[in-house]
Amino acid sequence: MNKEMRCIELAVEAKRAIAQRHLADLKRCPLKYESPLSGFSWKEVWHGLRTCDMKQLLYLPAAIFIVGILVLFIPVTYGIHIYEAWERKRSLKRKIKYYRGVKNPLLPERKNLQSLWGLHGFSKYESTREDVAALLGQWVSILYGDEVISVADIEAELEQITSRRIQGKIAFMEGKSDTHWHFAPPVNLLIGRLSDQLPAYE
Repeated sequence: MNKEMRCIELAVEAKRAIAQRHLADLKRCPLKYESPLSGFSWKEVWHGLRTCDMKQLLYLPAAIFIVGILVLFIPVTYGIHIYEAWERKRSLKRKIKYYRGVKNPLLPERKNLQSLWGLHGFSKYESTREDVAALLGQWVSILYGDEVISVADIEAELEQITSRRIQGKIAFMEGKSDTHWHFAPPVNLLIGRLSDQLPAYE
């Protein structure tokens, strides 16, 4: 197996492991249902009635009507909640099944990290910083050797990029900067820089 295919294989294995982890988390801690009446308390309503004046009492029928409507919506919202939880589990199971049978993956025309990550790296929301650093570290090690950059250095670089962006956003919100930046994921910036520094892999 050549180096490029080994990197793709590691990416597929990592994506399957992440999907399995998310599914296990979902089974262990199911999605919490938020009732339309969350935060509502008859005790507080009764206390309010005892302390309000006659003008405020005129709003009582409307308040009772609204509560009644919310009660009627509980079965609907709960049904939607059950469906969303089921759909999320199904989606994860389909991902796991897909990643078990990936064959003939696409290969990038340009032989650099940026092109390879664009095809087979993680999407923006499916992985943690640790997942990204681990996979990218493996890729660099396979394609260019262990001496280029370590997993710990990758994590530190990603942390620095994120920190600089947060500081820039705070400065903009506080009016200390006129520049409002729209940022791509930190890993994209790091991979772009590495791709510029490193030669095409074989």
